[in-house]
Amino acid sequence: MVQVNNMESVETLGSTSCICSDKTGTLTQNRMTVSQMFIRSEVIDASVNYEIYKLMQKKENEKVGAPKKNIQEPGYSANDLVFKEFIKTLALGTITEFKYAPTADEIKRTVATKRGVSVKKLPEPADIIEALAGDTAGGEKKVHKSTIPRDHAKLLKLKEDYDWAEEQLH
Repeated sequence: MVQVNNMESVETLGSTSCICSDKTGTLTQNRMTVSQMFIRSEVIDASVNYEIYKLMQKKENEKVGAPKKNIQEPGYSANDLVFKEFIKTLALGTITEFKYAPTADEIKRTVATKRGVSVKKLPEPADIIEALAGDTAGGEKKVHKSTIPRDHAKLLKLKEDYDWAEEQLH
């Protein structure tokens, strides 16, 4: 599940025809780039970063005696007022925040991988919290399920691993 907190940003992207992403960031390294834009009823190649283009151009112009590389130019003009306004609107309107809440099964799989054990040998996250509450509550201890460690220190370590897994999955 993905939760969008700033709907105005999403509405700004209403004319977008294609956004490609993966949910983990594995492919994108949590970075997205624009490859094409649609302005004034025409497709503009935006695959060349203007700042990088200027740096590469400067480097090539400073070469003496060596053959110069052909540098791909941006498909847009950074001085075009419509383009500048479009970019400014896009930048100001993209404060969208996505929140992802991992499921108990995803947390258990991550902890199982970290510990090198079967997922079946791990308790549900809610059972750990219940067991910890029972261990610290005054009076009689609750009887734990078979997958829950009876030793309080081991129980706390398991809770730490679950918290770590949840953080890793965010």
